[in-house]
Amino acid sequence: MIFLTGYYLEPKNAFFTQLIYLLMGIIGFPVFTNFTSGLAHLLGPTGGYLLSFPLTAMIVAFSKNNFVLKVFLGTLGLLVIYCFGALFLSFYLESLKKAIVVGVLPFIGIDFLKMIIGILVSEKLYNLEVKQ
Repeated sequence: MIFLTGYYLEPKNAFFTQLIYLLMGIIGFPVFTNFTSGLAHLLGPTGGYLLSFPLTAMIVAFSKNNFVLKVFLGTLGLLVIYCFGALFLSFYLESLKKAIVVGVLPFIGIDFLKMIIGILVSEKLYNLEVKQ
């Protein structure tokens, strides 16, 4: 959803949509992994990943209607998520190398797939919107 909000919404709206998502989780809506919520998620090992979502959605949102730019900014967005996430996780694992091995490498393939799906869905939505 980070990519889809970024690819479909304007930068400011993409940022605030993800910020609202985080706030919903903080106040108790079960929006985080395994239908959980709470501030502990933002302060725990995965907090860096979650906190990067608004910035990533905003970055991705600057790629309107340009497939190559969508791929480039989507990749940049993934790097932002991975950097924030791995740095945050490294405090818990006491090693940046371990954080990258555990919190980045296993997810690269599926995250790129999610990015491509976000691009394709956003282009379909845009085409439907233009036809109306």
